[in-house]
Amino acid sequence: MMTAQERKDFRRVRKSREVWKKRAVRRGEDRRRLRERRKEVDSSREAWRERALAAAHRTRPLEIENHQLTSALAQASQPPPIDTPPFFFSYFVLHLVFNCTLSFRASSKVLRSFHLVGPGLIFWVPHFTTGIGWALRVGLHCLQQAQRPLNEQWVCIADFTIHIGSKKALIVLRVPVSALSLGKALTLKQVEVIGLSLGETWNGDQVNTVLLSLFERCGWPSHVVSDCGSAIKKGIVETLRAAPNRASWISDVSHFVANALKHYYAKLILFEQFQSLCTRLRPRLQQTKFAFLLPPKARAKGRFLKVSRQAQWGLRTITY
Repeated sequence: MMTAQERKDFRRVRKSREVWKKRAVRRGEDRRRLRERRKEVDSSREAWRERALAAAHRTRPLEIENHQLTSALAQASQPPPIDTPPFFFSYFVLHLVFNCTLSFRASSKVLRSFHLVGPGLIFWVPHFTTGIGWALRVGLHCLQQAQRPLNEQWVCIADFTIHIGSKKALIVLRVPVSALSLGKALTLKQVEVIGLSLGETWNGDQVNTVLLSLFERCGWPSHVVSDCGSAIKKGIVETLRAAPNRASWISDVSHFVANALKHYYAKLILFEQFQSLCTRLRPRLQQTKFAFLLPPKARAKGRFLKVSRQAQWGLRTITY
């Protein structure tokens, strides 16, 4: 006879055995079901593979026939497109850029629109970099054509550009004296670029060398206008010493006036207080409802070239 504890242990063991037996049966059914499913997937895959291979064998002749028909259709008689030589594209693109104030990317998009609206009008659309190349070639041609002697007196304008990358350009312009006697502001048509030189650093000797070679090809000017930079002024003065005529150097009016203002206001206590007030007001007014009263940003270099903007700001602020 079993005791009560033994009967209790026996029932627990039998119950655990039944649970594990059911789990084993369920796992066996799952494995059997997975094997059958895998067989079905393998058979379906083989069937679709055979169908795909058969379709590929059937479509190969159709592709060949389609290619032949497309070639024959392309060679068939169609209305011939308008003969548009590359000169038309270069002229049209440069006209859009120079006269219609469009960028090179925008001009390429305009030609692409023509190509979509009327496929027969143009047969290709140039990339915007192609338009830039055409503009550079036209600019080089204009520069070479301008480097010739002029039959009348002219004025030379020379100046440096800002740094473009690691280099700075020396630009030399030519303006006929007759254009200055009209009493009007100069236009681009009255000014010719006769010199463009690049350099990482510039000094008076380099400016002198460039101007001498340029004036020997284009003739000597009656006057040379530039700012008061030490390098360009020294180079111009050295060049004018070798001039066969009595050419003179003239400071441009903006720098002349700026230097006069600097001589008068630079050490004036009231002007220094005004500059200090403008500097302190900017951070206080930014990001506020009075931001429209921000003073102009003071320049560390060429401060007196823009001093009129600060004066106008002060007058408007007082009025407000």
